[in-house]
Amino acid sequence: MSPGRGYICMDTINLAYLLLNTRWFIIEGLQIDDNELCLTLASTAVQATCPKCDRESTRLHSTYMRFPIDLAWAEWPVRLHLRPKRVFCQNSKCPKKTFAERFPDFLARYARRTDRVLRKQQRLEVNVCARTAEKLLRLDQIGISDTTVNRQISNLPDPEQHAVRVLGVDDWAKRKGQCYGTILVDLERGQIVDLLGERTAEPLVKWLEDHPGIEIVSRDRSQTYGDAIRRGASEAIQVADRWHLLKNASEAIFKILQQEYAVIRNLLNPEPKSIKTDDFQSNVEDQAEDFTVAEQRRKDRIKLVRELHERGCSQKEIARQINMHPKTIRRYLRAPIPTRRSRRKKRLLDP
Repeated sequence: MSPGRGYICMDTINLAYLLLNTRWFIIEGLQIDDNELCLTLASTAVQATCPKCDRESTRLHSTYMRFPIDLAWAEWPVRLHLRPKRVFCQNSKCPKKTFAERFPDFLARYARRTDRVLRKQQRLEVNVCARTAEKLLRLDQIGISDTTVNRQISNLPDPEQHAVRVLGVDDWAKRKGQCYGTILVDLERGQIVDLLGERTAEPLVKWLEDHPGIEIVSRDRSQTYGDAIRRGASEAIQVADRWHLLKNASEAIFKILQQEYAVIRNLLNPEPKSIKTDDFQSNVEDQAEDFTVAEQRRKDRIKLVRELHERGCSQKEIARQINMHPKTIRRYLRAPIPTRRSRRKKRLLDP
């Protein structure tokens, strides 16, 4: 087969079964056209059943073409060229004169995608949002829009309803920060039971009254939900859900750690005892490495100012000699001892 266009003849039913997972067809040909695999199929059935009277018929009327999309093969999109038969109904009392043969569990009536494509779409659509489903399906060579995804989800049959024993109640955002509703979940099966349009007590009370038998209700700390549950299911036990318990506990622990941060810091990194003023002069030379360059320069200037002042120089003379402002000289003379400037305190998030 050439990389551009080619044609291969195949007529084995087993190959069609391996590739399409059905025995309805035989493969007549495979053609590559515009970066798409075009698979020509023919039906293997010799008779068809009338959908109206369920009578089998072998009397051929004509054939026609259908072009559904199938799952991609090795990232190549696949389009089927299917030739179903149209058959005469041999029941004279049946209102249908002709009918087309059908392929159950492979291709629905009027469908443009095979059943296994639809099943893959549904598996993905119910687990992710419409935009994400659209992107993931396009990677699998299945072109679809998010609007179609939402429409297909709305057409899915409702899941089987069971009696709810453990109910989860919480709010959900229709539009975040503006409009909210109430979501009800069967916590034993992990299934959404219902969505209420409002976050008020009355709809929840009515729902609980219509669904008796609830024994446990898990909720947040909302007083509105608490009052509604007491009114609608008075015998149910109300418990706090795990997410809110963990959230409230983590917030409380975080506040305690903030309040006791100084104590915790001293316990983890004990500071040396404060040095008395009398001992500072004898140890100041040994602690020179604790000063920065600017602090060491400031300490040397203070020492020089004090030496000049002890020699009898006035503040103006000292300021003139070392080229400093008289107010700075006055401040240096009043300073009891040269000390380090305060460092930036460690913050809670530094570690």
